[in-house]
Amino acid sequence: MQTTCNLFNEFDYEFIKGNDYVAAARYLLTREINSKLSKNKVRFRLLWDRKRQDSKPHAVAVNLLGAMYYQFYDAVRSGRHFKKCVVCGKWERVERSTWLYHDSCGSTWRNRKRRVLEAVRKGKKTTAQLAVELGVDAATVEAWIK
Repeated sequence: MQTTCNLFNEFDYEFIKGNDYVAAARYLLTREINSKLSKNKVRFRLLWDRKRQDSKPHAVAVNLLGAMYYQFYDAVRSGRHFKKCVVCGKWERVERSTWLYHDSCGSTWRNRKRRVLEAVRKGKKTTAQLAVELGVDAATVEAWIK
């Protein structure tokens, strides 16, 4: 017996053409975010900015879950990109694709990278092993060696 899941109604299905799985996933994500935002209210308020002496619009969540879904909504809507710091493991919104670590993690990263390069040069480990340890691809480690 085969079971089917009706994720799209007939009206919604018109928006998903052919086998565009990315569009389908985006559509389902949009529906899920809207559903969560309707249950965890976020209200918009004008709050006074003392420095500018003017009011500014702000989204104010009723609860923590609403704040989290609003942040998720904002990230999806704005097309922001996020990466995990290879040193501390915390997530950060990034502007450039080559970002690897926070400014505060820089010295730790440089020391780790130096030790890795020494281990490769001495033949203790392969570039692939060290790439896994550092959280980068093997080609990046090989480029550092050259």
